[in-house]
Amino acid sequence: MIDSPRLSLGRRLLDAQIPFFREHFGQVDSQWKADRSRVTEVDLKISREILSALALDFPQDLALSEEAPLPDPACFSEHEYCWVLDPVDGTNNYACGLSSCAISLGLLRHGEPVYGWIYDYGLDAVFHGGPGLGMFCGASRVQPMQRDVAPEQRLLAVHFPLPEEVHLRMLSVLSVLSVLSAYKIRSLGSAALNLLYVALGRMDAVMEHGIKVWDIAAAAALLKACGLEMHGKGADVFPLRADSRVDAPFGYVAGNAELVSLLLAAEAGE
Repeated sequence: MIDSPRLSLGRRLLDAQIPFFREHFGQVDSQWKADRSRVTEVDLKISREILSALALDFPQDLALSEEAPLPDPACFSEHEYCWVLDPVDGTNNYACGLSSCAISLGLLRHGEPVYGWIYDYGLDAVFHGGPGLGMFCGASRVQPMQRDVAPEQRLLAVHFPLPEEVHLRMLSVLSVLSVLSAYKIRSLGSAALNLLYVALGRMDAVMEHGIKVWDIAAAAALLKACGLEMHGKGADVFPLRADSRVDAPFGYVAGNAELVSLLLAAEAGE
């Protein structure tokens, strides 16, 4: 069971950053990092403030952020709780004034997502929850939408650009291309929102090829709260272990069991 002080703190930390996040939306300078991802002072400030508060309130916990030096992965087996922060998920959108962007804060216990908080800028709402606890929007419990649609009407979220190794696989077996032509594709520019909207039932599945753990730690907890499935490509994303490469991109598929099976089979060329 997650202790309530951590749940209360997570929500307070997220809420405290929302006015600053909204104030600078579309009006902040940005730079490009060595990995070709974008960063703004908003990313850096939110990261500093949340990590500092976590260190003060729960110094025994591990905390990761996209915008902070990473600890030795061996630490994952030494800490019961680990916080995983993406201070601005969808930084390209945020800097350009596109509303698909979020603050994402996840809580892991023994390497598994147990609770997540996501501030969705476009909806101006905080979604939170975890497995066994349900999902909430603010103080109200959320029941995922039930989408009963024909296969060709299913909405599939895919993040672009695709990594080079996926391009090579496309050229050899065309399996991913067959998926892209079979469903209605959405690319929001925010991995956290892609997965959140699958949890909410607004989209049917998500197929990612090059994201990192801070992109989805919070949304993974919400997905599990709704009884949906997530499968890593080659190896499951969670639990984080001492041999995990948190700075390495990975792929996964998530959604209802039927569609996840179809996507995994298509990617395998079956």
